[in-house]
Amino acid sequence: SSGINAEYGEPVAGEEIQRIAKPVKIVERMVNQNTHDEIAQDFKYWEDVSDEFKGVQGTLLPLWLFKSDKAKKFSVTAVVFNPRYNDMLAVGHGSYDFLKQGTGLICVYSLKNPSFPEFTYTTRSGVMSLDFHREHPNLMAVGFYDGTVAVYNMRDRSNQPGYQSSAKNGKHTDPVWQVYWQDNDLDNQLNFFSVSSDGRVTCWRLIKNELHHTDIILIRLDPAVAPDPVGMGGMDLGCGTCIDFHHRADYLFLVGTEEGKIYKCSKHYSSQYLDTYDAHHMAVYAVRWNNFHPRVFASCSADWTVKIWDHHYSEPMFTF
Repeated sequence: SSGINAEYGEPVAGEEIQRIAKPVKIVERMVNQNTHDEIAQDFKYWEDVSDEFKGVQGTLLPLWLFKSDKAKKFSVTAVVFNPRYNDMLAVGHGSYDFLKQGTGLICVYSLKNPSFPEFTYTTRSGVMSLDFHREHPNLMAVGFYDGTVAVYNMRDRSNQPGYQSSAKNGKHTDPVWQVYWQDNDLDNQLNFFSVSSDGRVTCWRLIKNELHHTDIILIRLDPAVAPDPVGMGGMDLGCGTCIDFHHRADYLFLVGTEEGKIYKCSKHYSSQYLDTYDAHHMAVYAVRWNNFHPRVFASCSADWTVKIWDHHYSEPMFTF
């Protein structure tokens, strides 16, 4: 038979393991769910009765602990849940000590088995950002410290990305702080955006087996200054740190910068901003449109503040 070595009559280990891999995985999950049953019950039903006496102070209850021996020397730099498989999350590992950069790691965990990652990917550079595609949850976009972006297909058994940028096809020159999947374009091509410290907001299209890039906007510190025709005017570029797209008008997006400004931009206008907000005194860490009110967004910064904005006004509505 196919599982027997014809010369010696012994089972072929690889085929035997493949045959029992799925049943063993199911049993492993059952054992883990029994072991962590108390945590699962707390996740669904736990409430701290003392909360009603604490005023504005709440309570956080630690539940699952995810760890991997491969990740011991790394910092956690990104976490994202899968939009379809709600028990699955991806964790990016890299280093925030920018003088000691090396390899990176991606671990994909499931709440069904917190003891060991479902998938691991070793990367040549530290991971800075992750995002799952909403319609194709097996596709994961990744941004790296060295400026590379890549797309991994978790259905492939390979440890290598299916798509990856390079110096030849528009790779960023600085860390990629966020990647963001978009709906298919007019040609029905998969695409995602990236924002980097090199001042570029870039759209990447998956065409055949390659990534094709288009720079949507360059973050200029002084938009009134014309671009240097020789291409040596890079010193006037700001450092992009975060991005978010409007949930209804998907051409509209916000870009946060290391300088503390937030720019409202459109995919249709690559040469100018729609609006500029003097939002913070230090780097903007995140911007998010409100899911329920189309005019409202929030920002947070290294200056220890969170601000709530109406995008039609230049001043925040609330500052925390």
